[in-house]
Amino acid sequence: MWNEDSFEQMICECLEFAHRQNCDLIEEWCKEAGVKEPVGYYNDCHSITIYTNKPGYLIGKGGFLINKYQEKFQKEYPYHKFEIKLVEIKGGFANVK
Repeated sequence: MWNEDSFEQMICECLEFAHRQNCDLIEEWCKEAGVKEPVGYYNDCHSITIYTNKPGYLIGKGGFLINKYQEKFQKEYPYHKFEIKLVEIKGGFANVK
């Protein structure tokens, strides 16, 4: 039987699982594209927006890489049309503590 605590725990575990899947795919994509700088992302379950200073690297020659990872993300989110958006961040990145 579900109670409020077990439901919250399940939601938390689902969100952590989705975050790890997204990070794994993005890390694989960046490695293949040769992007070593940090990238950010936001996922709303219908699309993922990736923030990077090298969007061209992630797109790849003739759109090869973005198409490849579009298919991979679509397999992870099969219930609707999934879209990848790239946003170029100009300037540098800083880790603020």
